[in-house]
Amino acid sequence: MYNSKEKQQCNPVTKLIMGKAGDPVGAGNYRAKFLRCEESEGNPAYPPAYRWSWEIVDGDHAGREISCLTSQKVNSMSNAGKVIAELNGSPIEMDDTVNLSDFDGVTYLCSVVEAGSGTKVDSVFRPR
Repeated sequence: MYNSKEKQQCNPVTKLIMGKAGDPVGAGNYRAKFLRCEESEGNPAYPPAYRWSWEIVDGDHAGREISCLTSQKVNSMSNAGKVIAELNGSPIEMDDTVNLSDFDGVTYLCSVVEAGSGTKVDSVFRPR
């Protein structure tokens, strides 16, 4: 039981290093496992989007998350449809149902490019 008269042990923080907002990884190719796709409000000037996320599995940035946004339109010509085809390793036929959990934990080669004030996943290559 906690006694308020006892001194609590604490570890004071004495130094912090300020990073950039979001602190994006640099442009390049990264081996990363697929984490999730989630609805994102994104920028208020645009319609709702999907945020696709991966976790870098090795190198200096291991454990860091990378992502991209796509519209919520899903067809063979949309960015969301292209991401799904890349995750799958081949195009998806119209009216097919895609279970995104099939891709959970699968490692891909993700190409990250400069985008605005940060970086984004531009393309994904499924291992053979």
